[in-house]
Amino acid sequence: MALGFSSLTSCDIEEVLTDSEIPAEIKSFITMHFPDHDILHAVKDKEGITKAYDIILEDNIQLEFNKNLEIISIDAMHKLPNEVVPENIRAYIAANFAGHTITEWEIEAGIQQIELENGIEIDFTLEGEFIKIKY
Repeated sequence: MALGFSSLTSCDIEEVLTDSEIPAEIKSFITMHFPDHDILHAVKDKEGITKAYDIILEDNIQLEFNKNLEIISIDAMHKLPNEVVPENIRAYIAANFAGHTITEWEIEAGIQQIELENGIEIDFTLEGEFIKIKY
């Protein structure tokens, strides 16, 4: 049993990427949405057949891209750029949490989740329809 577990966990590989190894789609996303933040660290994670790219930018902005090079997570200490959060989610926040800012956004387990600067988490469907609030 221990040998089986060992062989499963040994499939996890983390590869640090040089600037030239970072996929162009990721660089383009960063240039478009975070032009004033340099890439500090880039890693390609391989867990079995799953692959993801973890990027850390200046100001501790953390990005995660899936194997298709699509953004699936953004975590920052400050307000996220409007363009990275779907319009209907931004509209919901403006209507129900005026004056608060979105500092995290991610897609996980078929939902979109955002976090406000005050720690409130809000779940939405993939289409951007409100599901629930976690205080």
